[in-house]
Amino acid sequence: MAEEVNNSESKFLDKRSVQCAMSLLTVVFVAAYMPVFMVSANSLEVGFGEILMPLGVFIGIGLAVYWVMLFFTKSFFKAAINSSLVILLLENYHMAENVIRYVFPVLRYWHIIVILLVIVLHIDYLLYRLLKDDIAKIVSCITGLIFAALVLLNIITAVPNMISSSDIPDESGDTGIISGDYENDGANIYYFVLDEGASFPTLRDYYGYDAADLRKFLTDNNFTISDNSYNDSDGTYVVMANIFNLDYVVDLSMSSSEINAAVANPPLVQLLTRNGYEVVGVGASGSAGVPSVTADSSNVATTISGETFTQMLMDNTFLYPLYAAEPIAQLKGILNGLDYFDTCSFDVSSRFTYAHINSPHQPFYLDESGNLNSTSNFSNWEDPKYYLNYYRYTLGRVKTIVETIIANDPNSIIFITSDHGARSNPEIPAEEITHILQCIYYKGEPVSETEGLSGVNSLRVILQKQFGEDLPIVEVP
Repeated sequence: MAEEVNNSESKFLDKRSVQCAMSLLTVVFVAAYMPVFMVSANSLEVGFGEILMPLGVFIGIGLAVYWVMLFFTKSFFKAAINSSLVILLLENYHMAENVIRYVFPVLRYWHIIVILLVIVLHIDYLLYRLLKDDIAKIVSCITGLIFAALVLLNIITAVPNMISSSDIPDESGDTGIISGDYENDGANIYYFVLDEGASFPTLRDYYGYDAADLRKFLTDNNFTISDNSYNDSDGTYVVMANIFNLDYVVDLSMSSSEINAAVANPPLVQLLTRNGYEVVGVGASGSAGVPSVTADSSNVATTISGETFTQMLMDNTFLYPLYAAEPIAQLKGILNGLDYFDTCSFDVSSRFTYAHINSPHQPFYLDESGNLNSTSNFSNWEDPKYYLNYYRYTLGRVKTIVETIIANDPNSIIFITSDHGARSNPEIPAEEITHILQCIYYKGEPVSETEGLSGVNSLRVILQKQFGEDLPIVEVP
């Protein structure tokens, strides 16, 4: 008899363990779906490391809610159903808040989250009272299977892209550049890219700003200003991959993995290395596969509005207020890139410095004086002053840097350029968005041959002039 009782208890415990495991899996899959879906939708830009933290946060919150529900319901499957509803609310909270604020604009975060939680908990209570255990089991299992299928489908879609985008070969190949017998003087090259920096004509025509003082400073210091230079694309990674390849080898139709492969030991780096140059990355230099020495957070992939993957994901959830301050960390990275030139040594030669400054790219953090804008205007394209003033601040900082370089390194070569213009200004025609800022200083000598050339061809002209390489003009797609 005792043995039968023990067997019965053992079967009961085994059954309870299975029920607990099944209900837990339902909660895990429901909690994991949102971050996995977002990764799948952005798998060509997001690395494995960027998913781990938000995935852990969502699953951890889901399990915590589950145990609380289990304490009150005493039913594994009812706890799974009730906690799933709470998780779905928390993961999509910001959207619900925006809808409520549209109707009741005076309500704030803490008002709305309490109201929504009370509503959801009342629904949970009704389900607890009305659902029978066998029905709850069926609903929980079906829910778990649906979300498990969605999670696995998105993983299957995302993983190959994530692997390929991180699997960047490190191979040297034939650059197609013919090197002649030529002794270069080791002049340092400073290549500044101001992300989303419009050309001077665009600033004049669409922002009413003629930049007269800056143009005078540049011409007085023997810069050649090209008002009609352009790039082949409005995509930063495409533009920079082509510039570092000194040719047009990628376009927007290609995947991130293909573009990343194109900047693995590209022809520009090979040419510089062959001529005894050191390549240094500053700011968001990861846009061309060059490691940054300034620990710029903007090396992480971002959206056009400047959001990282974690920010974009968390912005949908009840945790979004915690990430409101994160853009300031990105601003610090931008400022670190600009500040680098206050302390770097100019007592060197044969150094190529690629400084990719994520400014005046949205978000528009600062005004012309360097004061922080309100967060509500970080993405304000409707009022042109926010882009313009952030750009004017950036150009002012670059002007100061150029003064320092010329004073300490007058035999240098300086590019002040951009990858594309102001993409989100609706007044600027699409064909003008690829018009770029381009100002070139060549050891104090004019280089009028670069006027009107694309970013790639301008660089080819200067490198041919400096190194004696055979770099004829290439056709722009």
